[in-house]
Amino acid sequence: MPAELKTLVYREKIQDFEQLLLSGIGGNTYQNDETYFRSVDANDLKTWLLDEDWMFQTLHQAATFKTSRSKLVVGTQQRILLGLFITYPEELCLPRNC
Repeated sequence: MPAELKTLVYREKIQDFEQLLLSGIGGNTYQNDETYFRSVDANDLKTWLLDEDWMFQTLHQAATFKTSRSKLVVGTQQRILLGLFITYPEELCLPRNC
């Protein structure tokens, strides 16, 4: 399964992403030192992204490797924050790819 990796370096971006995780997961579930893994449908992907370009990059990975699934891993220089296992709808897949 292809993977797109994103490293957040600037403290501001890391804090923005942690806030995104808090809102997506729920403040009572997410701990700041945890790695969160989730399987998502591509239609729900935007909920987990700081940058919409990430969505196109993960789709590009899936198309390049002729699969309807891909991974997105987001982290800092010290740890992984989020791992998404993404499934794309059949409408986005070329018949020879899926």
